[in-house]
Amino acid sequence: MEQNHNELLKSMVSKFDNIMDRKVDIYIRQSIRLNSTVRVGMIILGVVGFSIFLLLYSLSSQVGHMNEGVKQMNSHFAEVEDNMRKVNQILKHIDTRVALMEAFDRDMQLAHQTTTSLHHGVENIHQSMGEVSQYMSQLQLHIQEVNQQLASMQTSVSGVGVETYRMAEPMKVLP
Repeated sequence: MEQNHNELLKSMVSKFDNIMDRKVDIYIRQSIRLNSTVRVGMIILGVVGFSIFLLLYSLSSQVGHMNEGVKQMNSHFAEVEDNMRKVNQILKHIDTRVALMEAFDRDMQLAHQTTTSLHHGVENIHQSMGEVSQYMSQLQLHIQEVNQQLASMQTSVSGVGVETYRMAEPMKVLP
């Protein structure tokens, strides 16, 4: 009976050892899975970090390009303002000369002297209109340059949107 009892104990100890070995194997497999999961997570975080870096780099370069465009537009606006000031001065001169022409019309009885003055006034108006035409042409060129700058900025902003969408695609896969 005692021998039977010893064998039973040995059998139970053997089963206990088998159970403990299986438990250790399960712990090892779980630690290997956990280790692999952590590695994959680190790789994914690295890719996400690199993507964010590329996105920020792209945005900063686009902002720099837009900043240059804004500076150029500001210089064109200053030139346009200067040209408009000159046009206003010329228009004031034209108004003055037109007022002189009205006075010449009332004094038409002063034949030769009044006619000569009127002729000079018309020549001055013609010259002023030529200057106005020249300033208007310059103004039109500056406005076209501003429009080109705005179109360039629109292209840059569209590029940023496309790049942002493209770089965000891998993040949609993440839970």
